[in-house]
Amino acid sequence: MANKLEMSTLQMDILDYLSKNKFVVPEYQRDYAWGLKECSQLWEDITAFFEGGGGVKLPIKTPIS
Repeated sequence: MANKLEMSTLQMDILDYLSKNKFVVPEYQRDYAWGLKECSQLWEDITAFFEGGGGVKLPIKTPIS
């Protein structure tokens, strides 16, 4: 018989999420560094998304033990 995995969702503001969580950077990505160009492009993409009527709510799924 297959195990049933239950999940729940939580709506959260992106700034709250980023400020309250720790992120692990895999070793294979640690040599990669963003410069001003990459950071600027990311910010432009984020602002364009929200200015264009974005703001899609995506659930954060966390398994329940």
